[in-house]
Amino acid sequence: MRISKSSGLEKQGFWIDGTIHAREWISPAVVTYMINELLSNQEDFSDLLDRIDFYFMPMVNPDGYEYSHVTNRMWRRTRQPHDPSGNCVGVDANRNFGYQFGGPGSSPDYCSETYRGPHAYSEPETNALRNFIEVFAEQGVQWTAFVTTHSYSQLWMTPYGWTFDLPEDYDELKEVGDRSAAAVASLYGTEYEVGSASNILYRSSGSSRDWAYGEGGFKYVYTIELRDKGSYGFILPPDQIIPSGEETWQGILVLARHLLENK
Repeated sequence: MRISKSSGLEKQGFWIDGTIHAREWISPAVVTYMINELLSNQEDFSDLLDRIDFYFMPMVNPDGYEYSHVTNRMWRRTRQPHDPSGNCVGVDANRNFGYQFGGPGSSPDYCSETYRGPHAYSEPETNALRNFIEVFAEQGVQWTAFVTTHSYSQLWMTPYGWTFDLPEDYDELKEVGDRSAAAVASLYGTEYEVGSASNILYRSSGSSRDWAYGEGGFKYVYTIELRDKGSYGFILPPDQIIPSGEETWQGILVLARHLLENK
């Protein structure tokens, strides 16, 4: 879904997605909340919409998400078969992107939760996401910010995951992330840790985050690991959906307004 006040492609492009991992149900709920906020309160955000087009993809992995509802609540991966034995199905879509594909934190084991797939973009989900962004860039979209939502752990993460080294503009990414995290905490006191993915979580290669920063043309790139810190984990109670949406949107607004100030 593209939310825009004009039909032109000359404005900054802000990408937000969710549910690359099927069991992280709070992710599409929060992305949908943000869509509703923009559509329901356009006058409040006219300064953003005048200069930024928002692109939302709430459901990167729909087949896996459906499977997590009807068969296995803790399913993480896609649903395309690759294992010749037929014992294991799917790929960790967040190890299937081409930038640093096959590196640390991804597995060649068909049955691993972090199975990377037989080759980069083997999954229709990752291939579609990459192609959409590249095609619109060719048409003139000035991709600037990329946010992918996950759960759980309450982390606001910059690139990289494939290496412990920091990106060249890490100081700015960290500073904006710190301000975003402070905005999140201002509502309900939910505390987020900010830093590079490999240093505050674990190493992961072939992720959408590292691709967006390394090859996708985005300057401001973050993975948000939403509520909570483990009390409920992936099984977050429904009464936390709205508060999670409200506080996350406050953090996103900090980033969006930073784009206006620095373009």
